[in-house]
Amino acid sequence: MLDSRPMRNQVLQWKHEDNKVSVVFRRKESKGMGFLSKIFHIPERKVVELDSLGARVWRMCDGEHTVETMIETLAAENKLEYKEAEVALLQFLKTLGQKRMIGFQIPTPKGTSQPPIYRG
Repeated sequence: MLDSRPMRNQVLQWKHEDNKVSVVFRRKESKGMGFLSKIFHIPERKVVELDSLGARVWRMCDGEHTVETMIETLAAENKLEYKEAEVALLQFLKTLGQKRMIGFQIPTPKGTSQPPIYRG
């Protein structure tokens, strides 16, 4: 898990402003959804605001940083013990993954020629 590389969902739109990140979820369009959205007042989009720490993690979810590198970075930047940063980050990444905001690029075992696996 620590050598996996979190990646943002490419479908989501997001913007970075004033140390915060806004992530936009758009409603899926279909005949039935259009009808249901009028009855149940389902908005066309939902915006999730991430605070400065969440925004920092979001920006590191670029497929380049490993989870371990992210833990080390957050621990150093926030003067935390490694274990504190690890527990907090893993929980936050789990939440982002459950909301389908990120997926994880998992490296293949050494000696194999398969491309990395992406789990989202």
